[in-house]
Amino acid sequence: MAQGSALQDHINDQARTAGRLLDLRIRMKTYEGVCEMVSHGVGIGILPQSVAKRYRRRHSYATLLLTDAWARRQLCLCFREWKVLSAPMQRLLTHLGTSQGKPNVSS
Repeated sequence: MAQGSALQDHINDQARTAGRLLDLRIRMKTYEGVCEMVSHGVGIGILPQSVAKRYRRRHSYATLLLTDAWARRQLCLCFREWKVLSAPMQRLLTHLGTSQGKPNVSS
């Protein structure tokens, strides 16, 4: 993916953590561009599973599910101040970020 994309940054961080640097020869700006490149045999790509499934209908390529811990991204919900959020928004965030009944909120 293009330099600065969230997915590419994640992959670069994981490579650095493993003590490696990626030697990228081609960068694509879109997921569809990656899929088209792969379908023409130009290289490989790392994509979210949902994207790979969606474009596989249009482009011909095989997929392999990555199961290593580095392939799982941690996502977080961001907001300015908990106390100024509406009650419905607090409930939604509590529901989405709950770990054993308590929201994991840090400032």
